[in-house]
Amino acid sequence: METVTWEKVLKEEFEQHEEWASDDGQATGNAHLTKYDGEWHWMIDEFGIEDTGKGKGQTYLEEFLEHLESVVETGDLALVGGMASKAVSFWERMEAEGLVLV
Repeated sequence: METVTWEKVLKEEFEQHEEWASDDGQATGNAHLTKYDGEWHWMIDEFGIEDTGKGKGQTYLEEFLEHLESVVETGDLALVGGMASKAVSFWERMEAEGLVLV
């Protein structure tokens, strides 16, 4: 993997896209870096859980967010793009928990 320097990011010479899978293989996600209100944020493009309704969504999301910040630390909340209508309440709860911006 390419070493990321803030000089590259600030000059917008660097496009970062990251894919993730949980250790147990039950959750996956992908995100990319984007500039929003003059700050860099991770934009979650996709996030899915194999067996929903088990109460593990927040735990998997926290693992995903930790992974993203370990790749490029933004220090800001992740943004959520294009969520499925059946997942709106999940994302609203995650925003209320202070994990993401919807």
